[in-house]
Amino acid sequence: MRWLGSLALVVVCAISLVAQSTPPLLTTGTSLPATCVQGASFILVGSGAGFYICTAPDTWLPLATNVGPSGGSAWGAITGTLTAQLDLQTALDTKAATAHIHGQADVTNLVTALAGKAPTDHTHAEGDVTGLVTDLAGKAASVHTHVQSDITGLVAALAGKAASSHTHAISDTTNLQSTLDGKAASSHTHAPADVTGTAVITSDARLSDARTPLSHNQAGETITTGTVAAARLGSGSPSSANFLRGDGSWQVPSGGGATTLTSTTLQSDAVIANYTAITGLAFTPLANTNYLIDCHISYTSTAATTGINFAWDVPASVVGITMSGYTTTTATGANEGFHQRTDNVGTSTSASVVTVENTAVLSARLRNGANATSTTLGFTPETANSVSVLAGSVCQVRSY
Repeated sequence: MRWLGSLALVVVCAISLVAQSTPPLLTTGTSLPATCVQGASFILVGSGAGFYICTAPDTWLPLATNVGPSGGSAWGAITGTLTAQLDLQTALDTKAATAHIHGQADVTNLVTALAGKAPTDHTHAEGDVTGLVTDLAGKAASVHTHVQSDITGLVAALAGKAASSHTHAISDTTNLQSTLDGKAASSHTHAPADVTGTAVITSDARLSDARTPLSHNQAGETITTGTVAAARLGSGSPSSANFLRGDGSWQVPSGGGATTLTSTTLQSDAVIANYTAITGLAFTPLANTNYLIDCHISYTSTAATTGINFAWDVPASVVGITMSGYTTTTATGANEGFHQRTDNVGTSTSASVVTVENTAVLSARLRNGANATSTTLGFTPETANSVSVLAGSVCQVRSY
């Protein structure tokens, strides 16, 4: 038995070692002793059976383990390298790898068996399928037609139906004749007496006579939508500069309508460095229109000897402008008057007392030409940055 052979080999090796160093006697047992003398040997029986030799004090070296009557070793209990286990290496050399392939010839009779098989992707003729030709011969083509007689009862059913395109006599429709008897022909005429209320006879020549409608009066309350043109409201030419008088004519107001350049247009005081047109005191005159302008100007001066000039920036087409006025010059209210005939010039005053709000009253007449561009009141101090025009100054403009 292989177990006896392995054990004999181990014993021979142990005897050889014993002969060289005179070791203690060979001992056996079911567990390894805890201590040993170098050169001693021990046969372990039972679980984990094997042969051990003491290679150093208290150090056992297993020479063969897990041996038993079967003559083999438990897998995993073999120590050393694979090449040292000659019989195991030889056995493994005859085995295939766990992951391997075979050619068809390696499998007995596989080539012959496959030769009698059809490819997985193949076709058959009708004759290859038993009975298929006979079965198909008794079938109609997938696209085919039928005559009426092929369908049971169809001829009889259609015989009782009307054609899809057909007509009916009046008598075929219940009560149709009696209903029509109570109707007029689609083309008919009426005598005037047949028409209840007012009737227009088609032979009346007035229907085809394109005469101008007769004049008439329209009550104002009947006009509920739309806008009546201003030119239709009275005689004359309406415009933004005139009004509709009670006699039904458009007239220019005798006194004119005042257009005020309010103080709100001067949000803060304007310090005058040199000639300055105050945009807050401006208006746009209409072309070819005359205007009367009245201004009340509040201003202060930094020195009692510094005055202020007044002038107008006007359109290039202005026909003429004249301006006159006066301003206070002393604390006692003395006034100084002035007059000028052209724009951008003025009269220097003898100035006013410092920090006192002074007033200048101006009157001007402007005759405008064809241009409708802005007209602005301007100021010039006798000394730069010495005069301030105050918020609240206002001009009234009237057309005539």
